[in-house]
Amino acid sequence: MTLKFESPESRFFCAPYDHFLLAYVFIFLPFADMVTGWLVLSSSLTEGGFGSPSQIFRAILLPLLFFRLAVGVRPVWAILPIFLLFIETVHVFFHQSLLAYSYGIIFFSRIIYLCMLYAFLVELYKSRMAGIIFKYMACSVILIALSLVFAFITDTGFSTYGWGFGTKGYFASGNGLGLNLGVSTLLLLYIFHAGLNNGLYVRVGIFFGLLAIFLIGSKTAWLLGGIVIISYFCFRYFGFMLFVLFPIVFGFLILFGGKLNRFFDVIVSRYNSSPDFLTFITSGRNDYFYDAWLVYMGSSPGFLNFLFGKGFYCSFRVCDSVVFFDTLESDLADIFFMYGLIGVCLYFSFFIYFVFLFFMRKKYFLCFVWLLVFGHSAVAGHVMQNGMNLTLMAVFVALAYFILTSFSDETIK
Repeated sequence: MTLKFESPESRFFCAPYDHFLLAYVFIFLPFADMVTGWLVLSSSLTEGGFGSPSQIFRAILLPLLFFRLAVGVRPVWAILPIFLLFIETVHVFFHQSLLAYSYGIIFFSRIIYLCMLYAFLVELYKSRMAGIIFKYMACSVILIALSLVFAFITDTGFSTYGWGFGTKGYFASGNGLGLNLGVSTLLLLYIFHAGLNNGLYVRVGIFFGLLAIFLIGSKTAWLLGGIVIISYFCFRYFGFMLFVLFPIVFGFLILFGGKLNRFFDVIVSRYNSSPDFLTFITSGRNDYFYDAWLVYMGSSPGFLNFLFGKGFYCSFRVCDSVVFFDTLESDLADIFFMYGLIGVCLYFSFFIYFVFLFFMRKKYFLCFVWLLVFGHSAVAGHVMQNGMNLTLMAVFVALAYFILTSFSDETIK
């Protein structure tokens, strides 16, 4: 049964300004991320530098969102950004660097963006504008996917790993892109299955999203692509999948698995060159953390450093000897070194709250997808410091609000 969540006149309640903001978030920002990726990968812009198109576009969006929101974000959402701003401001007295403080302010602004975008989407959900949000979300997936297809066909994009199969198109991060497309496609699949929106935009978004995921060629992308396919058949034809599709796929892999090596050449090579499975799964980030921990302990951190961290710029290093900015590409490790145990507690609280909420309301599929985001964030990063994936998280938690507060379990399965 298709869920009727919009009134026939609902399209008239979505003001042109709201349409503009949605187009800005789901169309203009991905395009800005593509331009930024192109500039970074072509060495025209320093990675993580100031003044990138994506930073400028998000900076413009903040006052636009602030103007739109008649009421502020719920007080609980203000805890994290206020804490981050406090830590960065205090550490100015230690590193005495305006550059270091600017990096911290940029990260602070990303969290503000997450909170404000969430509040804006919730306002639209309350106005029964869910269908319009889903259409814009699908359009965003289609735009990103088609850019990858175009880059792959014309060979104008950038390789995911610099060699072998896989393209990240015009985006700077293949890992972040794989997570974004994979989770977005899973959410569109859920939206379609739950009857929230089964229109053409969502259908096309699922198709092109799945196609583009496999073009990326990373471990995350292949894993999420497989989960999308399995989820589709589980939703639609669980018995068919269990007794017919699995044996066919298993036999196909046995007969033709050797010829598929070129699609997995980078993954297979990395597996063969990794000293252990943990190093392979984390892409060496476990070694990064171990080396960073040695530097961190060598700096003789006090109790306050363990509790509050050393700020975004200093992280695990000695504040007065930092010569360049770098991250460990693991949100859990970076947040610990940057914002200490309190930051880690806030980080875990944010994710675990929705895990608990989804589980208690028996939304097991959404709980599983959210755990995928959480696991990727903790181990491989590219979530809390990636503008595209912050947008995805805002969409996810706003969708959670819509599903968990507006309808009963008997209405949406």
